[in-house]
Amino acid sequence: MGRSKGTMAPSAVDGLVALLDESYDRQSWDSPNLRNSLRGVGPEPARKECFALLAQLRPPVTALDVRDFPRRLGRGRDTGGSLARGETAHDLYHAGQIRLNRRLHES
Repeated sequence: MGRSKGTMAPSAVDGLVALLDESYDRQSWDSPNLRNSLRGVGPEPARKECFALLAQLRPPVTALDVRDFPRRLGRGRDTGGSLARGETAHDLYHAGQIRLNRRLHES
């Protein structure tokens, strides 16, 4: 799903899914991924809720149609692609915030 029809080249959707997967649970070259950043954070019920919310993010991204990326959403200037990229970047931003807060709390 997500690949451009008639080609083996990865689509923009494939790229976003790969970025989500890498940021969530793949080994990073420079820091812990989001899943590892959440380990030991808060009481168990809250941590499980965080993991459940993260797991819900991937299916909507995999369901995106690459043809929707250039389409404007409503009357604003945002497109399907800008919204999808923004949401992915936003999640990575929160991973960094979690790491920073943990370090500040530990010191």
